Amino acid sequence: MVTTMSPSSGASTPKDAYYEEPLYRNSADENTPWLIQKYGGTSVGKSLDSITEIVEHALHDKENSLAIIDHIIPSPRAREDMKKSQRASVTCQPGPAFTGWLPLADLTDAPIWHRFHRPIASPLPRIVQATNAQVLPPKQQGRDRMQCAQHADQGARHDESAAPGVARGARPRQREAELDSMMSSLSSLKDAKDESRCASPSPFQPLSGRTRSPSDSGPDTPTAKEESFEPRFHTTVDTIKRGHLDAARQALRRGPLRDELEEEIERDCEALRSFLSAAHIIDEISPRSQDSIIGTGERLACKIVAAALRDRGVDAELVVLDNIVDAAMSSVTDSGLTASGDQGVSQLGQAFYDELAQRLGERLRECGTRIPVVTGFFGPVPGSLLAQIGRGYTDLCAALCAVGTRASELQVWKEVDGIFTADPRKVPSARLVPSITPDEAAELTYYGSEVIHPFTMEQVIRARIPIRIKNVENPQGQGTIILPDQEFPRGLDTKPPQHDPNHESDRLPTAVTIKDQILVLNIHSNRKTISHGFLARIFGTLDRAGVVVDLISTSEVHVSMAMQDFGNARRLERLVRDLEKIGEITVSHDMAILSLVGRNMRNAIGSASAMFGALARADINLEMISQGASEINISCVIANKDAVKALNVIHDSCLNLSPSASSSGASSPGSRHKALTADTVNPVVQAVEYAVRGELSIKADDLAAQLAGELAGGNTLPFEHITYCNIGNPQDKVLGQRPLTYWRQVAALVEYPALITHPVASQVFPADALEKASQLVAEFGSIGAYTGSKGSLPIRKRVAQFLQRRDGFPADPDQIYLTGGATPAVAMLMGIALRPGDGALIPIPQYPLYTATLAHLQAKPVEYHLDESRGWALDLESVKKAIARAKADGTPLKMLVVINPGNPTGSCLSEADMRAIVQLCYDESLLLLADEVYQTNVYDPARRPFASFKRVVRSMPQPICDEVELVSLHSISKGVSGECGRRGGYLEAVNLDSDVEDLLQKMASISLCAPTSGQVGVDLLVSPPAEGSPSYQTYKEEAAAIHDGMRQRSAYMAERFNRLSGVQCQPADGAMYLFPTLEFPPKAKEAARKAGKEADVFYALALLDATGICTVAGSGFGQKDGTHHLRVTCLAPGAEEMMDKIERFHEDFMRKYAPQSSPSTSRTKKEGKGEVEDK
Repeated sequence: MVTTMSPSSGASTPKDAYYEEPLYRNSADENTPWLIQKYGGTSVGKSLDSITEIVEHALHDKENSLAIIDHIIPSPRAREDMKKSQRASVTCQPGPAFTGWLPLADLTDAPIWHRFHRPIASPLPRIVQATNAQVLPPKQQGRDRMQCAQHADQGARHDESAAPGVARGARPRQREAELDSMMSSLSSLKDAKDESRCASPSPFQPLSGRTRSPSDSGPDTPTAKEESFEPRFHTTVDTIKRGHLDAARQALRRGPLRDELEEEIERDCEALRSFLSAAHIIDEISPRSQDSIIGTGERLACKIVAAALRDRGVDAELVVLDNIVDAAMSSVTDSGLTASGDQGVSQLGQAFYDELAQRLGERLRECGTRIPVVTGFFGPVPGSLLAQIGRGYTDLCAALCAVGTRASELQVWKEVDGIFTADPRKVPSARLVPSITPDEAAELTYYGSEVIHPFTMEQVIRARIPIRIKNVENPQGQGTIILPDQEFPRGLDTKPPQHDPNHESDRLPTAVTIKDQILVLNIHSNRKTISHGFLARIFGTLDRAGVVVDLISTSEVHVSMAMQDFGNARRLERLVRDLEKIGEITVSHDMAILSLVGRNMRNAIGSASAMFGALARADINLEMISQGASEINISCVIANKDAVKALNVIHDSCLNLSPSASSSGASSPGSRHKALTADTVNPVVQAVEYAVRGELSIKADDLAAQLAGELAGGNTLPFEHITYCNIGNPQDKVLGQRPLTYWRQVAALVEYPALITHPVASQVFPADALEKASQLVAEFGSIGAYTGSKGSLPIRKRVAQFLQRRDGFPADPDQIYLTGGATPAVAMLMGIALRPGDGALIPIPQYPLYTATLAHLQAKPVEYHLDESRGWALDLESVKKAIARAKADGTPLKMLVVINPGNPTGSCLSEADMRAIVQLCYDESLLLLADEVYQTNVYDPARRPFASFKRVVRSMPQPICDEVELVSLHSISKGVSGECGRRGGYLEAVNLDSDVEDLLQKMASISLCAPTSGQVGVDLLVSPPAEGSPSYQTYKEEAAAIHDGMRQRSAYMAERFNRLSGVQCQPADGAMYLFPTLEFPPKAKEAARKAGKEADVFYALALLDATGICTVAGSGFGQKDGTHHLRVTCLAPGAEEMMDKIERFHEDFMRKYAPQSSPSTSRTKKEGKGEVEDK
């Protein structure tokens, strides 16, 4: 989306009377340079608030004019404080802007004839599929008719099958009765006009009989007579309309502006419906019509963006470019046509694009001080927009706007921070590349990285205009800049950009990328032709089949070619049959192209050696090797299963920063410098985050130290102590949970065995404590000695007995490992299971131990979301979607992590969900890692009892019960014991391969053994005082008091949170946390943005400063985009006093950032279990 509006577009600007605030405008100085912003992908649908804020900040300064090119709408998140504000223009393009609501975008995904003739089994039918119309063959269209977009599957044949239930060519009488009105609608397409505020010329005009009221956003209800042949596209149009109306209502405040926008959306969607109805009746559609249909999505998106900007005080003007290419351009169009390309479509030459850029520049300048919001769709062009340009036409529109206005910079806003040294989703240590050359960007685009199309880039670079790629969700980031290169022709006479020469680094390669879904086709000559004839026949055959070759390796009688896998067996069979006339053919599937790209490799010695040597050391076989003619790219073909591993290997070995790049490096030969700096340490450490001991915890410690230092001289802080609610640490001195007496008695005796036989021992210690201590000392010898690597065998036997009592199934002590708590158990297991690039399914929200460990291992978290609306229950469909995403990304999945009861949510899984998870792990061959450290913290066992995954696995039928690999964890830190500092726990591993069991023991042996004091704690956990023993009653009462106190505090705190304005808190089933949802007013989000913080972090820091209560922001645990949470422990005594502090702070916070909001104590609010009314 480019933000620009045109007076000649047929649109009138919204009346200023709608706005009370002065409007932001572009500079009136014609010499002010332009800044072109293009928003693409899912940005418009996800981040509209961010876009509008970026635009506002870009307009604060008057050094540039802004134009916005809109491809989509972004979510309320990041905003940028730009140092230079320019004349602005915004360009918009349709895409998954409103996820699942824009089937219009699907029109570019497959050949148009496939869509019309092949019924798709989908709940949301694509518009053109639904019409079942016929596409005119290119030869039947006049030279002025646009031709269909070419698709990779050019060999696919037309399917002549009829639509379900309707014979081919049959027209029910009712449809023939409608034909006249439909054709009348088609005949008036070019005359459609609307003078409303955000109107734009539309190629469609609605049928009068189909027009709806603005309030009607649902599907029509056909009569019984019509229902049998109601076209499927009506449902799709209704879905599109409903989605855009919802987006408009979310983006704009109530008022005339939003009412008018809703009318515009209604009008455009009904016009689209009429057009499709007509096409459905006449049973054909041209490529020109296809272009027009696709353009509807951009008009809708841009109207919403322009209206949203106006609603926020930005003087935006909608610019629709449907008619920018008109008859007056026919001469330059004719002269600009070059030789025919595929399927007879003549390609437009540079003269056409130069003229179009000039027209676009003139059109933007007509907007004066208004900020143009431009549709990326620029109307019909000879041969069809899709055939000439393809799906990147919006990028090209933005580029031509930049050229036409001689912009200072073209900004392409995406959902990533810029160009990275590798895909950060697959290589955790990937770094942002601050600058890159155009040829490097072109190579990365060709070989799998989505940067920007080379032709689009060429238009801007030849005009000496830099391109900056930025993240709409992180506007503060610098992004990546593509700087004009001296080797590019200067082209237009524009002012060269000023840039910092320090951007040039001494690195060799710039980035490594992977292109998957590759097949390798090998041809061995039958020697019936000479060598050059052999090659000529091969490429002639490939040309006729429309096949593009990515890499090639040749000899006199042998050719190997790597190309994109067709995904069409018949087409491949036809190609192989044709090539078998030339020689013997072999085909290898499931391959990938690995490419190392870098401008400075041209003159470097050893780049190829370093790359191939690293792959050899990693046991990765090479199928093909190629170095591009540009000498900035070295590529090879490898097996697809090794793709992620190879990416990480090459990144680590070839793209590490050189020591001289370190800011603390030696200033001269022989000078002293530190061996370890942030630039020279293991880069994966930089990616590790652990929120519970992060920024908030560090600040809390600093405040605690300040309090301690001020005690004598008077306290200047508004609180007397820090309440640590950020971590489950029950025996913290402020939280004050008392240790279990029996535990400490045994621990004291084991630590000092002489007490056991002391004459007064029997007067101080109960007999069962003395007996237990004597047993442990006899087994250990001394608590200061090592035990076996798995831990004390007698204790492991007692753990096995505990598991058998709990689950009803036997347990093997040899499959039990005593650990220093759950954390080292997780690290050890994941370290064995995961290679760089492997994936682990983790719940969101999750305990950040898992993401931190995965980052350290360079493995990939594959997130599945829990369902907050159902009390954070497991969402099995989310798990399945996560698995599908991983497969699509080529991520090898190894394990599925479940936390039960949940941290931070406190939810308990139902046994039905647990069985479904076990079945899924069996079906997908996944190891199941069950974190069960809160198993005794269950508040209402009668309603939601704890069930172990061990019991569920063993109760499943054969072969599942004996084949699902399960590792389950427990710890002495939680439950009623709260012995966090002793670091004790265990893992049980069942159904593992015997070789993996050996590796697990080997890794355990590296740490020698778990702390023996922790092993004693595990023994006390699994063998508490027996009923009737001297310590039993005291133990029972102490444990019950701790458990009941936690349960009562949890319920009380949840109820208090639910009283607060903008807060919703699901009651917990167990564990020791609550995870309330926080809804922040826009001013609070803006304040957070200015502070460079996530909104929930900003809130938690303010809470800490005001009350001394330390919590953890939900962003540290993972949460759905656009939501905010807080994790709070339920351990602090005096919950009423603590919640009073939180309530006072929250009311002050909301009063500061949302003065109009109602007080929290005088409202009615829905909660998870009904309505609670506070008066």
